[in-house]
Amino acid sequence: MPEKSKDYSRVIFTPTVIKDAVEVLRKTITTDSYLSHSIYKIDSEHESWSHPSEDEFFADYSKGFIDAYFWNEYRHSKSHAIEGSITVSVAGYSDTKISVAMRNRADVEKVFNIFEANVEKCRLPKKPKKKSKTETDWVNETINKVEGRCPVAGRKLKLALSKLESEDVEEWQSAAMHIRDAWIELTQWLCQVNNIDTSDLSPDAVVDRLRKLKIDETDDRLFNLARASFSLYSKHHKRDIDNDTATACVISTIVSMQTVIREVFSAKG
Repeated sequence: MPEKSKDYSRVIFTPTVIKDAVEVLRKTITTDSYLSHSIYKIDSEHESWSHPSEDEFFADYSKGFIDAYFWNEYRHSKSHAIEGSITVSVAGYSDTKISVAMRNRADVEKVFNIFEANVEKCRLPKKPKKKSKTETDWVNETINKVEGRCPVAGRKLKLALSKLESEDVEEWQSAAMHIRDAWIELTQWLCQVNNIDTSDLSPDAVVDRLRKLKIDETDDRLFNLARASFSLYSKHHKRDIDNDTATACVISTIVSMQTVIREVFSAKG
């Protein structure tokens, strides 16, 4: 028997939509079929209910829930062979999975058409995006200090920070790339203003330039912080980078860059 399942992200179908789909299924299967099995379950924050009827299920469904599970199975009244089934499973009041099994594919699609026609109407609104943890005064203040010394690096830090606000993974990846470029610009500038010859180094030899700046001799912890924040980029520069990792790249770089600048100029003085 053909069966189709589909997940709907951030979609909660209304009782009316579910009832309409069930009705289409009932009218499509043979007239001498009966409801052989059913499950109507609602889980809320403090209690769970298994209801004996659709009406009771939808009464609680309309009030709100955490998880919900609706399942009907129909069989032929004489042969008792399965004629069709429909399952509506909602997890975390955010995502719905629909499964429909019937005698032929066209009938399955007929039921699914009811859900498909109502997806956008039943889609949950996006939650207001919380202000990023990075949007704090000290972060902006630290970036401004970096930008005051090395404008190019500071601008790249600001751009990386803005990328974290996106829901697009490629934007988070882009944030890490800007961090790499910011380190290159900063270490090149530090070596230049301190008259350190880097002609023997490649443009992206950030760790080597940090060593030439004698950061590792000043404080092993400082050198390790700077090296680690740069290394975050190379370790996690991939298409499935997550927001937390990208944020770690940005924040650790902001902190370590300002510390490196301060220590280099303190040592010079």
